[in-house]
Amino acid sequence: TAALVTNAHYHRLDIPSYRYLPISTPILTPKNLDSYLMRRHGGEPKPLKPGERFETKDVLITALKATHKGARLTSLRYPHSLHYLIEIDGKTIFYAGDSAYGQDFALWGQQYTIDLAILPIDFVGLESVSLNRYLTAETAWRAFLDLKAKQLVPNAFGSFVTFGRDPVLAPK
Repeated sequence: TAALVTNAHYHRLDIPSYRYLPISTPILTPKNLDSYLMRRHGGEPKPLKPGERFETKDVLITALKATHKGARLTSLRYPHSLHYLIEIDGKTIFYAGDSAYGQDFALWGQQYTIDLAILPIDFVGLESVSLNRYLTAETAWRAFLDLKAKQLVPNAFGSFVTFGRDPVLAPK
């Protein structure tokens, strides 16, 4: 078991939630975020840079660069963001944090055989603002195709609803 932190945003890193994890649970974080988490949770978070790996007896996790500034509003010292590639039982899972769409998805699709892509669809309604920071439904679909993953699980849909728009009723 390990906890994967993709960035310091409040919807990705809820500090009180970590009290439910045993102190021995590895918590993987982007670089520099480990000290922030350790001051608030204890234990020994494992900071990773893109390309670095963490391995247990049955899981290999590779950190991948995310195109996103992941700072918390209260502290701009933690701007790094990650995606994770999880290899377990002969399967490969791509777990994305917040990210803009970019050419890296196609590169990873060529480099890895991805069975499952978990991609956030974070913004609904104000795509012109979100395109350079978050995946929209359209860019998440493009990322899924670029990754050549066999299956897609969207997550975080409607986390941010702009200008009071209902995520279900937002313009298509």
